[in-house]
Amino acid sequence: MKFDHIIGLKNIENTCYMNSSLQCLFNCLELSKLLVNSKFNNNKYKNFVKVYRTNLIRLNLGGAVNVKGIKVEFEKLYNLFIGSEYQDAQEFISLLLDSIHEATCVKNDEINILSKSIVSKLFYGNIKKTIICSKCKIEKSSLDTFMTLSLPIPENTIKILKAFNSFEYLSIKEGTRFVDIKKYLNTTDDLLICEYLNNYMINIYKANVFEGGCSIFKKKNSTIVAYKYSPNKKHLLLKIFYKKYYLIYTKSQFDVLINIDDIDHDPYKLLHENRVIILSRVYKELKNILINITLAEFLELSKLEGSISVTDRDILTINLKISSYIFKNIRNENNLHLNDCLNNFLATESIEYTCENSCKSLANVSYELMKLPKYLIIFFKRFDQFGHKISTPIGFDKHACINNIDYDLIGVISHFEIGLWGGHYIAYIKKKEWYCCNDLVISKGKIDKNNAYVLFYERRE
Repeated sequence: MKFDHIIGLKNIENTCYMNSSLQCLFNCLELSKLLVNSKFNNNKYKNFVKVYRTNLIRLNLGGAVNVKGIKVEFEKLYNLFIGSEYQDAQEFISLLLDSIHEATCVKNDEINILSKSIVSKLFYGNIKKTIICSKCKIEKSSLDTFMTLSLPIPENTIKILKAFNSFEYLSIKEGTRFVDIKKYLNTTDDLLICEYLNNYMINIYKANVFEGGCSIFKKKNSTIVAYKYSPNKKHLLLKIFYKKYYLIYTKSQFDVLINIDDIDHDPYKLLHENRVIILSRVYKELKNILINITLAEFLELSKLEGSISVTDRDILTINLKISSYIFKNIRNENNLHLNDCLNNFLATESIEYTCENSCKSLANVSYELMKLPKYLIIFFKRFDQFGHKISTPIGFDKHACINNIDYDLIGVISHFEIGLWGGHYIAYIKKKEWYCCNDLVISKGKIDKNNAYVLFYERRE
């Protein structure tokens, strides 16, 4: 079997994360060839992997892939993926490979010996972790197995935070105690409890109310918000989440969020009469990344246009058209490369540590790649703990040498932001030429490196 066909995949329920992942995994030809001839263990993963294999055979014959059938069986294994919620390609890939591993592995009864499968053969690598106590110099090493590498983006890159809704919503009954909220949140942090009604903060409860077991006497239609805070800090910045903000969408590497509550919100006036005010505020947000562009030039070379649409979160999106001259003068953030992310991942760091001699001190932790797999899957950690995307472009090579091993790039998954809360995944796969796989649409095209999220490398034999 050659597996040289490329077939578009239907987006059925926000399944671009799955379609892009499948295109890259289908292009791991050794996996496909071994899976077609594999016997499966009689466990809960068997049906899903059988459906996956059936679609591999269809793909080899140039037939359509049944995306819905794959999704239905995957949902039976992983409840998180039920429905049409927006999902993460990284998690899907990891769980899919785990499923194939469990369905094809030969169990090993020996303790600490990994079971062998076609996934362990092709995707598993080893990384050595060494901890050295700075006080008594005792050294402790361990060898960990990885299936994918998740590389953080170095912290000296620029992060632009956008408005977001990161609250966890909790329904509470009348008479619920503050201490119950703290238990539910499973936190030992000090909390500040605020009550909002009709966009106004009407009550603030201090931390000491927890000690008395006080109950919440919540007004009808009000909202209770819990904030973490440090009692040692003099000031506390609260997130006012009712405020209306307006999003200027530039169709480039960045979105711009500005507040225009103080001007008329009539759509016509926003686009025309208040054009200078809006563009001036956009310029203020972009000034740090614009090279030698004055406000006067920005006003002359930019315009607001297109339809205005309001999302379900009170975010108004306006299209902004900027001349190519301005785009050419946008600062390249840090010229980061894959090697920078790898070096950052492997760099020695200091941690608080208690060693075997019961020394409580700082210890140096270092990592070393020991064994690299046939297929090396690299994820860039483009989302922080709050769900903000880190949009820093990262360079990478089609032919890479990692740990003195030559690799060829065979697949890339790119993630594109759509406004503040949406996104879309596209895959690029290498046959004789590079192809862009955008759900059902397949076309020849260059890799979009600015939005790369997942890289698939194959070891050169």
